[in-house]
Amino acid sequence: GADVKAVAERLHAPVLIAQTGKGAFPESHRLSLGCKNRRDESLYDFLRTRDLLLVVGCRLGSRITEDGRMPFPDTIIQVDQSAASFEAHGQRVSVALHADASEAMKLLLAALPAGLIPSHDSVARIRELRQAPQDSVNDPRSAGILHALRRVLPTDGVLVNDMTMTSYHAATLFPVDVPRSFMFPVYFGTLGFSMPAAIGAQLACPNRPVVSLSGDGGFLFTAEELSTAMREQLPVVAVVFNDTSYGAIDGHFRQNFSGRSVDVSLHNPDFVALGRAFGAAAESVTDPDGLAQAVARALHRRRPTVIEYGLPPVPAQ
Repeated sequence: GADVKAVAERLHAPVLIAQTGKGAFPESHRLSLGCKNRRDESLYDFLRTRDLLLVVGCRLGSRITEDGRMPFPDTIIQVDQSAASFEAHGQRVSVALHADASEAMKLLLAALPAGLIPSHDSVARIRELRQAPQDSVNDPRSAGILHALRRVLPTDGVLVNDMTMTSYHAATLFPVDVPRSFMFPVYFGTLGFSMPAAIGAQLACPNRPVVSLSGDGGFLFTAEELSTAMREQLPVVAVVFNDTSYGAIDGHFRQNFSGRSVDVSLHNPDFVALGRAFGAAAESVTDPDGLAQAVARALHRRRPTVIEYGLPPVPAQ
């Protein structure tokens, strides 16, 4: 993190973060372009003006490049500890450095001259455009939820995501500045990941607040881990979005099959009662401000907490 930041500042180079690299470079920094998630034409227009790309510890896989649709400059320098990464993405790498990213950045910084003069470019303009990314337009409800969480979760807080609608937008709409503060099941897309992963994060970082985001269906995959949180007295805050369905799957069905959907409805328990049955604190909210207040209370009490976020049920099939 610090080494990449030092190199970027020496070069006056803008930095784009991959979803798996959130926290490696502070997104509040003047050179940050935020996190690459979905297609963003304003970002792509900016990338087309660049003549060199320094890739640090990123495989440039199909998710970040959108199966090759992301534009690349003619010159690519790639640093990775796995030599297989240099050919995995199909782009021609001008210089491949098989090395530990941190050590490579230290050596690069030592070799770069001081006093480089920044060229006039549109970094400030692209940052301004990316303050309201397409994700905000596509899902304003999730944008409001994530903005509320960002206001109340401390800078060193850890946000652990599951496969749920709000979390799909968190990469771009929940900026982070601290390493190891954002978790998402990127490659396997595992339902039920968030609660046990949040417990692991809390065990590893006992003094950092940890908030878990899950949909109702995903939470029920591993809700029994509330027992672990209570037994170990881990103050994980579990936010459960309840729309009585597998909402993302329902949306995919309706979009691709003429408005039809099948077998996505859930018969849920009372999540507040479920949390209390394990001995956890629990409450229900229905809007972003209510969520922010509930999370603030949970962080203050420092005990396992379940917060149900009530959403309109998915329409009948």
